[in-house]
Amino acid sequence: MWSSRAGAQGIAQFMPGTARERGLDDPFDPQTAIPASAALLADLARRFGNLGLAAAAYNAGPSRVSAFLAGGGLPQETRTYVRLITGRTAEDWAALKRQSAPAPEFPA
Repeated sequence: MWSSRAGAQGIAQFMPGTARERGLDDPFDPQTAIPASAALLADLARRFGNLGLAAAAYNAGPSRVSAFLAGGGLPQETRTYVRLITGRTAEDWAALKRQSAPAPEFPA
């Protein structure tokens, strides 16, 4: 069985709470865990605007990425994870999100 020190379980490393939220009964079953992880990553990419920030949220949790985008930090483990799997830093992905964000609308 695959479990991390943090408690993430299975091939897709779902935390137990996330597995429950996503309706994943058995995170150790690759037949259900892999499609569930793809759906989660797609949802996170829609929420955060790109796959780099989605990867950070998959690793550290969406609330940490929201805090990071608001000027907070990310755990070193997450920074390393994002850089290793995407070839770019979390800061690069955040800058890309800011560049592609629509301009704010002001009342007339």
